[in-house]
Amino acid sequence: MILFLYNLLFTAFLIFYLPYSLLRSLFQRRLRPLLQHRLGFVPHLQGKRPVWIHAASVGEAICSVPLFKRIKKECPDLSVLLTTMTQTGHETARALLPEADGFLFFPFDHPLTIRRAIRRIEPRLLLIAETEIWPNLLRFCGERKIPV
Repeated sequence: MILFLYNLLFTAFLIFYLPYSLLRSLFQRRLRPLLQHRLGFVPHLQGKRPVWIHAASVGEAICSVPLFKRIKKECPDLSVLLTTMTQTGHETARALLPEADGFLFFPFDHPLTIRRAIRRIEPRLLLIAETEIWPNLLRFCGERKIPV
């Protein structure tokens, strides 16, 4: 019941937010990738099965650097993808970890966007930098047997 209400409220939010964001992205090109990724339209990473590290903002991106380096040191052939929520977090992650296999903006935690993103990313593992609870992300990772 709580997840239903959460999704209902999130859907209402998106109904108001999307027209505004679409309009802004028409005039500000740099917002287009952000909106695409938020809607789950991320590049297909089929076959790569990356470790997905989610770092919400600048602080989490900085904290993720040692984790990323350790993963790459232990398993150099493993693909690692980083997602962030903010533009500044995204820029920080790119600057600190240019050797990462991909940088995306975190999709909205809505069933349609999360399902689409997980299908396209096909992560082998999800690591969340801080205690953040994204009910739909956790639910769909559980359904697809993706360790979190």
